[in-house]
Amino acid sequence: NNALIFFKLAVGKNPGDKVMQYNLGNTHFALSQFNDSVICYKKAILIDPAYVDALNQLNSALGYLNNVSTIKSVYNEITSKYP
Repeated sequence: NNALIFFKLAVGKNPGDKVMQYNLGNTHFALSQFNDSVICYKKAILIDPAYVDALNQLNSALGYLNNVSTIKSVYNEITSKYP
């Protein structure tokens, strides 16, 4: 929970930092808060659409949520950018 508090504060101070958004997403992911992790990963991707780590983690979180159609869409986006 300390990591969650830390990254929420960090994102609050600098919401345009893709790494902080990504790390907040990872913290939510580690706590099995997959919906919240998806939101954070999407924010990181909006900041940097080529942020492959965030795209991969987004797919992982979507997998836990059984969101197959979105997984396919994200996978296609990743493979189109990085064949």
